[in-house]
Amino acid sequence: MQNHVGMKTKGTAMRKPLIGIVGGMGPAAGVDLADKIILNTRAATDQEHLAQVLVTEPAAHGDRTAFLLGKSPKNPAFSIVRILLKLDAFGATVAGIPCNTAHAPPIFERIEQELKENRSGLALLNMIEEVAVLIKKEFPKVKKTGILGTNGVFVSRVYDIIEKWGLQTLYPSKQEQQRLHQAIYDRDWGIKALNRPGGKTVATVGHTINELTDAGADAVILACTELSMITEEQLRAPVPVIDSSLALARGLVKAVAPEKLKPFRSPNN
Repeated sequence: MQNHVGMKTKGTAMRKPLIGIVGGMGPAAGVDLADKIILNTRAATDQEHLAQVLVTEPAAHGDRTAFLLGKSPKNPAFSIVRILLKLDAFGATVAGIPCNTAHAPPIFERIEQELKENRSGLALLNMIEEVAVLIKKEFPKVKKTGILGTNGVFVSRVYDIIEKWGLQTLYPSKQEQQRLHQAIYDRDWGIKALNRPGGKTVATVGHTINELTDAGADAVILACTELSMITEEQLRAPVPVIDSSLALARGLVKAVAPEKLKPFRSPNN
C-alpha cells in the first residue's frame, strides 16, 4: 500500500474518499467489483453510497497468464499502472485491481515499484491479502484452502502469501487445472467468452471443488474474478466458498468508510 487514504499527494489538497477500480481484466469483473462495493455498503439513499470511478480499457492489457507462462514478453504491469495513474489524477484515494493473476509477484511488485517512482499517493490494496483477512475474520476455523484460478495463478502460486496468516494452500492436479483454465478461457463456452457463468463452467468448477475437498481443503477460494460471478447457490459446495472479488470490495469499503461496511453474511458461514 502506498499511502493512507486522504493523504496529501503531489501538492494537492486533502482529497475526499474515492474508490478507483482498474477494469478490463476481464471487463465483467470490474463491473462485478463495483456492484459488490454497492451491495456491501450501508446506505438507505443514493446519496449515502460511496463514490467510485471505474476505468476499463480491455485492449490495453496483455494477458496476465500469457506473460507469467513466458508466452508474452510484455509485462501487463505497465498498462495497469497507466490506469492507476489515471485514477490518481481523477482524484481516487484508494484502488483495487479485480484480477487475481495480476497480483503474481512479477506483475504486482512492478506495479508497486512504478507507482512509487511516479510518486503516486494512491493507496493500492492487495486482493490476496484482503482474502486472507476475510478468511481469518469470518471463517476462523479454516486452515487449508483450495485455490481455483487461472494457469497463471497455478504456476505463480500467488496465493502462497496467505501462509503468513497461518493458512495452507492446496492447488488442483495438473489435469484438473487444465479443465478449470478452459472453463475460464474457452472461446465458445468459457466464462470470459460468455461474460457469465454457463452451465458447463459451473459444472467444471464444481468438479474441481470436489477434488480439492477430497484432498483435504476445508474451504475454497474463487481465485479468479470471473469465477467470482458464480454464486454459492449455483455451486452448492460442501465447504465455504471464498469470493476474492467480495473480499476486495469489502476491503475498499473499509478503507474509505469503515462505518459503512455491512456485516458479512454467507450461507456457508
